[in-house]
Amino acid sequence: MKQVSSGLLDEIAKELKDNRFTTFSASMALVGLQSYIDASEAGNTRAIEMLEVLKDGSSRPIALDGDVLKQGGFTEEAQKIDVKNSSGQPLYYQVALGGFDTLSPESEESRGVEISREIVDENGNALSELVLGGTYNVRVRIRTTNGETIRNMAVVDLLPACLEADREAVRDRGNLSTGGRQFNTDYLDIREDRLVFYGTADSDLREYVYPVKAVYSGSFQVPPLFAEAMYDNQIWAIQSGSALSVRE
Repeated sequence: MKQVSSGLLDEIAKELKDNRFTTFSASMALVGLQSYIDASEAGNTRAIEMLEVLKDGSSRPIALDGDVLKQGGFTEEAQKIDVKNSSGQPLYYQVALGGFDTLSPESEESRGVEISREIVDENGNALSELVLGGTYNVRVRIRTTNGETIRNMAVVDLLPACLEADREAVRDRGNLSTGGRQFNTDYLDIREDRLVFYGTADSDLREYVYPVKAVYSGSFQVPPLFAEAMYDNQIWAIQSGSALSVRE
């Protein structure tokens, strides 16, 4: 323990805070932190207090469970969390949130990689209005912007409720791209509401094309398209959603 400096623990905590970890590095960090916890004096942690601060400035204590490793929950009324530590030991904490975004991103974001998606006809023309029962293609394009080749890139293509992927065609025929460079997948996960591609992206613009069918009429919102490097989550991109209509 004498060889473990607070600076080393700060670096471990920073990697976790910035989401710069893989399954291997995260497991090793947890092993190290557990060793640190085992060597700590449990009695000193009783001097830790957490409060949730409300909009009117008042505060309420957060009930903490556990001995060395404590946890507790705060309400949606909390504007901030006040942490008090008089234990004499460094304190590391994490705030975990659950749920999903209720609004789609209004603009595209790109960090090291670019992605795009279009729904096209048999001639490759982009469409915003479809005909019920018609068959179309989804064209997903990807390339890196830092000149690097990135392996183990995951692309999540969520489908709107009006479209249904032709699973048999995707399995039997694979990538239907005939122009440009193909995005060769190492693995393809076909689900009811999405396709997830895994493959290698480089500085060349590559594309993956697959067939879908319009199964419901009406006005719909196409969900955002998302891509991320599986082992470097500082490399990612998201394309905002778009409107799509299906007429009878």
